[in-house]
Order: sequence, then C-alpha cells, then structure tokens
Amino acid sequence: MIDISAVEAAMIPFSAVAAKLFGRLCGPSCDEIGLIGGDGIRWFRTKTFASILERVQKVLDAKDIVASEIKPKILIPIMQAASLADDDWMKDRWADLIATAASPDEEVHPSYAGMLAELTAEEAQELQRLSSMGHFLTSVNGSVSPTPKGRVQMDNWVRLGIFEPLWEAKHVPGEPIPTSPTCETLPGTDRTKVERSYRLTELGASFLRACGVLN
Repeated sequence: MIDISAVEAAMIPFSAVAAKLFGRLCGPSCDEIGLIGGDGIRWFRTKTFASILERVQKVLDAKDIVASEIKPKILIPIMQAASLADDDWMKDRWADLIATAASPDEEVHPSYAGMLAELTAEEAQELQRLSSMGHFLTSVNGSVSPTPKGRVQMDNWVRLGIFEPLWEAKHVPGEPIPTSPTCETLPGTDRTKVERSYRLTELGASFLRACGVLN
C-alpha cells in the first residue's frame, strides 16, 4: 500500500508541478492505494510519470482547464502503463489521455489505458497519419502498407476494436457466391468481406481523440 503524500514527495525532486498535479488527479479516494506496481514505486517509473504529468499540465494550461479528480478505475491503469513509456511521442499520447480524463466535460472509457499500452509508437504514428488523411475507411492494400508488418498492425487494431472488417453483400441469393481470392463468406449469411477493407469504429474514434491522435 502506498500513501499518496509519499508519492507526491517522491515526485518533488523530479518536478514540483507534477507532484502538485498528481495530488489533484488522485483525490482522497486514492489514498493508500498501490498505484504503480505491487512492489512499490521504482525510481525510473516515478521520474517517467512525473515527466508525463508535466506534459499534462501544459495541455491543460493551453486549454484553460483546471484538472478534476480521475476515478481510480481510470487513473490506476493509466499510471501503471504510462510509467513504463520510453518514447517521447508516446509520452505525449499518455499526457493527452490523462488530460482528457481530467477534463470535467470529457469521458474516458476504462479500456483506453489497455488499448494505448498495446500500441507501439510506430502503430500510433501510423494511425495519426491515416487520420490526417481522412481515412475513416481504409484498406491494407491502399492506405495501409500491404506488407506482413502492415497486416500485423491492422490485425492488432482490429483486435483492440479500433477498426472493424467491412462486410458487404456481394451477390444475389441463389447465385453462386463470389470465389475471388479477395473475398470470404461471413459464416451463416450470404454476405462477404472484401479482404483487407476496414472502417474506424466508434470506440476507435473516441479512443484516438482522447489520446490526441485524431482531432
């Protein structure tokens, strides 16, 4: 069990701004909760999370927002994952997610921390590239690289619920089902999937906006 005041004290050598914001985000409901690992807060994780909180404060200041308390169900998973970030670009994504969660008029789903934790920096940057091009409907053969690496990325995005396969009716009932190698039949229906065609889900769009990937 970790005392919140002790965590704040541990952050002060790294950043007084981060320590102050940490107390505001946690609120009284987080007192004596083990926040970053059952074995206590390690030095490098405290330093990393302090640097992220400094970024959070800059985001909030830019939007003229006073941080509100984040529920432990949202905050603790974010802290556990964000404190392991080793890429500056991903630290910014964690900062945006925390700032969104700390904004009184915004909502963050509990799954977002796990989703962001399972994206590489390269994947997150690719998602930002697609969103900047307006690709809410995309394909591995088109906007996404058709290489095995690109397919792995899309498979991961589908697994996380960011994208979903696009299914379309491709034939009239009674006629032969298309046998094109780019199509497969949706089991139990007369619908087929155009291979490697996907669209952004509502969950995916909300998640990407919360992390600052999608405007």
